[in-house]
Amino acid sequence: MALILNVRLLEGLDGKGERLLKATFRDNVQTSNAASGRDSVYFGQQFKWPVGRRIEITDVLEIRVYNFSKYLANKMIGSLTISLQQLVHESSLKLREQLIDANHSTMRATLDFEINYYSPDSQIGDWRQDEFDYPVPPMRPGAAGEDQEDNASRISFSDAQSLIKENRNMLALAQGDEAGSLMTGEDDASLGNAMR
Repeated sequence: MALILNVRLLEGLDGKGERLLKATFRDNVQTSNAASGRDSVYFGQQFKWPVGRRIEITDVLEIRVYNFSKYLANKMIGSLTISLQQLVHESSLKLREQLIDANHSTMRATLDFEINYYSPDSQIGDWRQDEFDYPVPPMRPGAAGEDQEDNASRISFSDAQSLIKENRNMLALAQGDEAGSLMTGEDDASLGNAMR
């Protein structure tokens, strides 16, 4: 259902400055925030493209890297064109590729990134367990058994009485009956007999 590009690090640059990424998939261009650095730049950004139809072997992902300027036009440093043919069979690719300059020769600069693909029919790239951000505490051996008691879920009889009393008081206040909200000692005794 989505193509996800995680761009991490751009290394091997000359000079200091702000850099910018533009990623294109199926004529949809997404732009990163400007990131500054001297010889390397950490982007740490994610680009997502919703996918309505399966990726074909002719699909490509193009990444262009620019020197960012507030006042002048951004100057392209280099680019990458990645064939998504491998994603037809696998769900994830981790790559470290050299950029190509305007003369179609490789540069010293390398880009570290990862591409994940989740197909619309869920045949490729089913959700992996490691992509869930929340930790799930492991169960204790025998925790589901009937003979073990969970002390955290047990409350005392007096705690139960006070909770019921508070709930009745809040209900009476919500209904506007302040006089009926106070329980007498007889009500507490009858409540205790009913709970036993």
